[in-house]
Amino acid sequence: MKHQVALDLARSRTGVRYGFNCCIVILVLVAIAGCGGTTSGPEREAVSGTVTREGIPVDNGTILFKPTGGGPAASTSVKDGKYAFDKQNGPVAGRQQVEIVQFPLRAEVPPGTPKKDAPVLPETRFKKPMPASGWVQEAEIIAGHDAPLDFKID
Repeated sequence: MKHQVALDLARSRTGVRYGFNCCIVILVLVAIAGCGGTTSGPEREAVSGTVTREGIPVDNGTILFKPTGGGPAASTSVKDGKYAFDKQNGPVAGRQQVEIVQFPLRAEVPPGTPKKDAPVLPETRFKKPMPASGWVQEAEIIAGHDAPLDFKID
């Protein structure tokens, strides 16, 4: 009888250990399945276009799309008057508040000197100064629409 009790106790411990190990394996498999290639959040759109100021391409700046109805914002750089988002980092479809900032021109610096340490040059190309917080415009991002979205600042 003693041997039978010891054998039953060993079996129950093995069963508990087996059940615990099965639960761990199932949890790991569920976690891996949940980490598939799907992205969370609303679908983003590929958007590109130009930004000009008084007819001159904005040489260096940023453009920020903020959905007016809420949702994730999207920002990228403007270089030589052009910007581009892909479907990974672009804005979501819908009405957007668009903020555009042009960085000031800076003097050339000797090699090895950070560009941020260069003196800012006076802006003489434009009639109107840039507002302190940049320009704000509105745009509509249409899902699947791939025509350029250009911004003209006058």
